[in-house]
Amino acid sequence: MKKGCDKISHLLSDAFDRKLSWVERIEVKIHLSMCSLCHSYAQNINMMHDIFSYIRHTDMSENSQLSKLKKLEIQKALKDQCDD
Repeated sequence: MKKGCDKISHLLSDAFDRKLSWVERIEVKIHLSMCSLCHSYAQNINMMHDIFSYIRHTDMSENSQLSKLKKLEIQKALKDQCDD
């Protein structure tokens, strides 16, 4: 991994915990427009964040389960990301 990619990957992760400065946001946008690996990484961590947020905000009691449709949607999304 290149030094620039390492910095961007940390900023992408940091963005879930804090608001990036405008300079950091511009730096990320520029880098993602030029680097397909970091762009894919950003899509993957955003998808994982969405999945974990959904799970965290869903009632996960014994009687509550993901519907078959939701399971298939998640499986398809993960498969699509892995195939890219």
